[in-house]
Amino acid sequence: MRLGLIFDHFWPGRGGAEASLFGLMEALAARGHDVVVYCRDGQAGKGVTLAKVAVGWGGRGKQERQFAAAAVNAARQDHRLVYGVRHLLDADLYQPHGGTWAATREARHRVRGAGAIRRRWDRLSPKQRYFCQADEQVFAGIPPKVTLAVSEMVREDIARRYGRFDPRVEVVWPAIDRRFHSELREQPKWRAARERKRGLEFLFVGHDLHLKGFPRLLDAFALSSRAQDGSCLRVVGRARTSQVRSLARAAGLEHAVVLEGPQRDMESCYAAADVLVHPTHYDPCALVSLEALASGLPVITTRQNGAWPWVEQGGGRVLGDRFDVEELVAALEQPWRERPPAFLSQRDTVFDARRMTDRIESFLREIDGQRNAS
Repeated sequence: MRLGLIFDHFWPGRGGAEASLFGLMEALAARGHDVVVYCRDGQAGKGVTLAKVAVGWGGRGKQERQFAAAAVNAARQDHRLVYGVRHLLDADLYQPHGGTWAATREARHRVRGAGAIRRRWDRLSPKQRYFCQADEQVFAGIPPKVTLAVSEMVREDIARRYGRFDPRVEVVWPAIDRRFHSELREQPKWRAARERKRGLEFLFVGHDLHLKGFPRLLDAFALSSRAQDGSCLRVVGRARTSQVRSLARAAGLEHAVVLEGPQRDMESCYAAADVLVHPTHYDPCALVSLEALASGLPVITTRQNGAWPWVEQGGGRVLGDRFDVEELVAALEQPWRERPPAFLSQRDTVFDARRMTDRIESFLREIDGQRNAS
């Protein structure tokens, strides 16, 4: 089977969707499929070919549109199935890893408290208009044979916004790397390291600080007893150092915030921490939440995280849709070290990499068969 993945910046080191798709493409190539990733830049995987797509000058919206059109056209000319991830107008298999753009935009407006002027600007922005157009046209034009959602939350959002086009939406949860497991966290070295600390270590992972709820987390931390009992808030990710320090200083928490930056060894981060805090305003399915649960680390998150049912089932704390600071303070105050380790049920079924590859491969074979029959 000849497959073309369309992904503009294909760097697995960024984690999240990039890392998940990188593993999937390598797995499909290992099964004998001819896999090409059409991108502006990126990293080739084992058995996977990169095809660089050049775009001209212009604003973000113009460049996104140029890339999408050129990449899809190149894949079609090469007689490949088009596996689209975001901001495309045409795909055979569509997987909006970031959920719908409309959902992300609405969350950003809530976070910023965007007024009428900001909302009008977004409607006039070429980038925003293209992203929203792509969201709808991929269903309204020649719809994909199958759309993959990374959570039930995303499936419900697509049905609510585009159900009139009757899209076929299948939920395929992301796979969790086998290196994340609770046994590491229970090793004497890590257990002793946690017990030596005077307070708890709360872990925050993310680069979009406002969308992921970091300012509100700082407000809650400052109001809780954790700000004075020796606890710390460890920040991991690609967020700007100056931004993290400025927010921490404004909250009076310079003494409690530890900035780590991007980390490749996330399993050690989970083993060292006491709680992962992910108070996101929107996340289709936060892989960091699932990795933490698989590592035995309890999680605090919100119902705006598509992974929330697993957090609730795994012994974590799920905040409401429009949670306030007091609700987050109460979550931080819980006696987390006295609770049993977190867990992720169905780790070896729902979140297994081989199972995820099997399901997506079956959809691709189905689409390929339909194409050949026509």
